[in-house]
Amino acid sequence: MAPINDGGGSYPPNLPSAGKEIRVNHDALHDVYVKLQNDRDLFDKGGSGTLRDFQGSAKGRVEQHHLGDYPAGQGLHQTCQNAENHIGNVYKEFLDGYQKLIDAIKRTADNHKKAEEANEQAVNNVHPKNGSWG
Repeated sequence: MAPINDGGGSYPPNLPSAGKEIRVNHDALHDVYVKLQNDRDLFDKGGSGTLRDFQGSAKGRVEQHHLGDYPAGQGLHQTCQNAENHIGNVYKEFLDGYQKLIDAIKRTADNHKKAEEANEQAVNNVHPKNGSWG
């Protein structure tokens, strides 16, 4: 939690309670993972607006011959080239971060489901469903 902006950098004196029980619907979380992963996979197919499209397309690219063979034109070309490279790098970082988020959601859903199943198994080991203690 971020500090209160009161000039002293202190935290709130009373944090809200999360309650006694936190419920996570791992099926709903898994559905979110599937939808996000499907969306993310579209970026790898190379359609319009994808990183592959951006890097492989000459649309809108400023080439040196467009600017002439003189120092100012060459300098502007280099500036445009640097900008294009930077945009491509930022785009790739976004996609990498997006994938990490998707992977984290999947791990959370899977871990929660495993923990829930382990808890259920532990309860069944202590008190079998058929009522025998045997």
